[in-house]
Amino acid sequence: MHLYSRYLSKADIEKINKELVEADFRVSINVLDYPKSITQSSLTNSLVIKDQNAVNKIINKLSDLGWEIHHTSMLFIDNHWYKENSIDLMLLPPGVTPQANGTSVFSLI
Repeated sequence: MHLYSRYLSKADIEKINKELVEADFRVSINVLDYPKSITQSSLTNSLVIKDQNAVNKIINKLSDLGWEIHHTSMLFIDNHWYKENSIDLMLLPPGVTPQANGTSVFSLI
């Protein structure tokens, strides 16, 4: 799983990472640019995922932490393609617009 973290505080990154690792996800944290069409917290995943409940588990864990996922999609977004067993989590705090401020990337699995 990839976690886009450019707009997250260090405390948020640590808390989210801890919860996802405890839920048996391998988390890779990065500060890559968000795809241009991302304007709210989103999760994108590949079509083939070993754990068919993985997306729901992530959404529920994040909801428990106060993060709502407003958009989910499969396979690709803009020019970002997703290989097998891949999930990208792109979280945006309230008031953050990546296209105006720069971007971040967070991927999980």
